[in-house]
Amino acid sequence: MRIKQIFYNTFTNRDFFEQESAKRPWDVFLIISAGSFRFTFEGSNEEHIAEENEIVYFPANVRFRRSVIQPISFHQFAFSADLTHPFYKRLQPGKLNIPKDHVKRIVENMQIIARLPANAELLHHNIETIFVENHLRQKTALPTVTEYPDDILQVIQYMNDHFHEKIDMDSLAAQVHLSHVGLLWKFKRYTQYTLSQYLTMIRLGSAKNMLLHTNLPVNEIAARCGYNNAYYFSNTFRDFYNITPTQMRKEYLNSNHDVFQPLENEQEEEKEEDERQ
Repeated sequence: MRIKQIFYNTFTNRDFFEQESAKRPWDVFLIISAGSFRFTFEGSNEEHIAEENEIVYFPANVRFRRSVIQPISFHQFAFSADLTHPFYKRLQPGKLNIPKDHVKRIVENMQIIARLPANAELLHHNIETIFVENHLRQKTALPTVTEYPDDILQVIQYMNDHFHEKIDMDSLAAQVHLSHVGLLWKFKRYTQYTLSQYLTMIRLGSAKNMLLHTNLPVNEIAARCGYNNAYYFSNTFRDFYNITPTQMRKEYLNSNHDVFQPLENEQEEEKEEDERQ
């Protein structure tokens, strides 16, 4: 498993942190459901404020200081991740660049998961959602990715806008005045990913969001994410997330009874997936 849970806990209406200054040997996501607090990191005098429906990333072995402004409720997830995890390198200390309405949905899921007796796998999926959302927002928020040259930014933006289509890499290279080989080399140099890897991450991240938050059948989600072959999509999804699309949706539905009900043909798709494994 690329992400290993160290511990998970949740607190309500706290007016202080037990550790206002610390340096810990593991990474932490602090997911705020109410209240606010201020924080700084060692080596920086810049103070930040985190509020309701925001997520703060405290990296391992970096000293921080923090103090409560308004009584705070939060979920805390400590973890370690393989350096090979496709999204780990994009985490930056401080507040993650995830819209508040998306964080609110994550918070609602965490509140349900926290009440379940055997919740490790569900916690893992929710944390993966944070990784994916942060990664996609960083890649698409062009002003924050200033270390990339303009042609690479243009390619990134194009793939985020057209991931649901068939992308001709020769045409894409021509748009930024590079050869196909030149684009492959330059993209890998600056992003650490091949064009194919990056496009797959966008497509699967979007597919996961549709699986968990719409009632679209799996084959339609595959088509909307650029996969003409639903069987190939399911295999690619399983290789990436270690779970099939239908299984992921079922686990999510079982943990949250207030979300949509699956379509009738989901049962047939599940049988087809089982037969193919």
